[in-house]
Amino acid sequence: MAILDEKLELCDAQAITATDRSEGQINLGAANLQIGAGTPLYLNIRTNTAFTSSSETITIDLYTHDASFDETQGTKILEVLAATAVSASPFATAGTWIFRGTIPYEALQQYVALRFTCSDTPAAGKIDAWISLDAQSSYGISAEV
Repeated sequence: MAILDEKLELCDAQAITATDRSEGQINLGAANLQIGAGTPLYLNIRTNTAFTSSSETITIDLYTHDASFDETQGTKILEVLAATAVSASPFATAGTWIFRGTIPYEALQQYVALRFTCSDTPAAGKIDAWISLDAQSSYGISAEV
């Protein structure tokens, strides 16, 4: 099981709006450090609270930037999830994994954040996301981080 570091947390029960970025953005301290070159870093994302909407879709991407950024800035370095209906898995059930995978270290700039793009603002539902040194297991955890 991964050890969770609050400073590597991107979302903690974050509600998603139509175009949004993660509440947290990680400052790596400098660009081109190639953090994760020997031991890869993992991005872990899961549904904290089930989404109840039926028609909206959500796309999730990992972005990086050389300065602190908002919803419109940065360079996409990883498509985490293509447009997926919030009525379907993984959004329909709390605690369901959306993504557990490595981050491409070659493209990292100083700041890292997630970007959410929705067809409309979902009526309910929340997401947890964090970076760790290994993929989070499902053993012995609840839907709360």
